[in-house]
Parts: sequence; structure tokens; C-alpha cells
Amino acid sequence: MLLSSVYNSLWLASLTRVIVVFPSFGRHQDYGYWQASSNTNMITVWIVLQDTDLTNGGMMSINCSHKWGLIPDSDTFFDQDMDKLKQKHAGEGRDWIEEPCILKAGHASFHHSLTFHGSGPNVTNKLRLSVVAHLMPHDTFYRPDVQYHNNIKLLGPRPQAGQRFDNEYFPVLYSASNKG
Repeated sequence: MLLSSVYNSLWLASLTRVIVVFPSFGRHQDYGYWQASSNTNMITVWIVLQDTDLTNGGMMSINCSHKWGLIPDSDTFFDQDMDKLKQKHAGEGRDWIEEPCILKAGHASFHHSLTFHGSGPNVTNKLRLSVVAHLMPHDTFYRPDVQYHNNIKLLGPRPQAGQRFDNEYFPVLYSASNKG
């Protein structure tokens, strides 16, 4: 089950757009940016607002890469050299097999925070629009001195080690105990 936690809270949500001939988004692990949270078992949902394929910046994911664990320096969202990224992160029993994520408008893709993924360039004359939400188990807490993330300021002016992400900025979106 993808969302097996008792509660899943919102970590971050955003409207994304990829403009015409926008550079690629480097293959990266989301948790490479979220290490201030205690739990790697986070999920991203990417909802496309129009048909999306490899010509307008569709996402590519690396098969089974969530099983590799957190790879050092996997915060490579802005790195454009895909060959360099593959050489850097593959190897040591890690096969780098890219899988395109071709979606129709309104469809969604889910991936684990340790899954390497990224988007190619949009070479069409239209924007690629999508909505992204990131979910975390409800018992996720703040780990200081690991890495800063803008979400930390939503915990209050002086967040404490072990403080849970459970205030109004991190609402519960799904509860396994309330399913019908």
C-alpha cells in the first residue's frame, strides 16, 4: 500500500509550470532536499493539468531507485548534465533505467521521496502546468542541524528538535483509520 501510514499530512504543495524551452530538471531525490524531516517515507503526487509527454517536459523516473536509500549529494534538481548525473549516482549495483511518465490531463503520478526523477525540456510552444503535493507520515518530526528547508519556519519562531510537523500548516489529508 502506497499510503500505509495511519495519517498522512501535507509537507508541501505548489503549482508548477514549465515554460517553453525551459531547461531540464536534473534527476534528483526529493528527500535530498528534505533531510530536516525525520522520515524518508514521504510521497510526491504530480497531477498534470494537460496531456504531458517527453516533448513538453514530462517526468522521467529511475526504476527501483527508491530502494537505493538516500544517495549523498542527490539534491541535483538544477544540474542539467544528465550523463554526469547518471555516472555520479548509478553503479555499485544500482541500474539506471529511465522510465518516462506519460500522462493525460488530470492524471497523477506518485513516487517515493527516494526515487530519482526529473523532467526534460519543454520544446513546445505551450506551458506545461501541473500541481504537486508532497505527503509525509503524521508522526514526522524536525531534525535540526541536518539541512535547512523553508518549511521549518512554519513550525514557529524557535522550532525544537523532535517537534512534529502537525500544526495548521501541515494538515492531515488522509487517515487510514477513517477509510470506508
